[in-house]
Amino acid sequence: MKTTVSIVIPVHNEEAIIEHALTRLVAEFRPLARDFEILPVENGSRDRTWEIMQTLSAKEPSIRPLRSPRADYGFALKHGIRESRGEFILSDEIDVLDHGFHAAALQALATADLIIASKRHPDAVDDRGLFRTLGTDVITGMLRIACGLKSSDTHGPKGWRASVARDLVARSRLDGDLFASESVIRAERMGLNLRELPLSISEHRATSIPLMKRVPRVIRDIWKLRKALAEDTTG
Repeated sequence: MKTTVSIVIPVHNEEAIIEHALTRLVAEFRPLARDFEILPVENGSRDRTWEIMQTLSAKEPSIRPLRSPRADYGFALKHGIRESRGEFILSDEIDVLDHGFHAAALQALATADLIIASKRHPDAVDDRGLFRTLGTDVITGMLRIACGLKSSDTHGPKGWRASVARDLVARSRLDGDLFASESVIRAERMGLNLRELPLSISEHRATSIPLMKRVPRVIRDIWKLRKALAEDTTG
């Protein structure tokens, strides 16, 4: 039977928070959706994340754990989208899970193709540290200059029409952190109906990948994305 909503969440070494997070999601979506599935996508964990997910799934059928063959955020997100069964897809991060955004995104998907949870929206609440906030601003600025981004944010929770999500996955050229940005930029260029909603985010735990390692990789991938988009235009 086709589900109404699929919630796709890449997870990596999250044994400390995953049980509480997934249990909260189940309780949230029971009154929110007629039918739903939660797809945590484990990728490259070295702790008990996968075992905890399997135990939860045995108790709660709406949790359908997946395992990505690669330790890669973007690849895991795309894997979850491909395996999803819902008419609508919500993608999120295990340390974010803004429950207010979920309800608002499902409502907005009645008329929009892609919903972006923006940390730069005027009504957003961003309680992360200054370094991470500045990192978001710098990367968004680079995407504007290098790739013509129009939206105020790209990386983080989203709501998708399933057909749109799968089409963007098929068109994508990047994995990693930049798939999320690529999907937004491609959606803009395709003339899809995008809508931004405010995100509430705070530090639930230290980032699983140190920013000093992540930022150089993201900068490198921005230029890969610029090249891929240029090739699409001239090809």
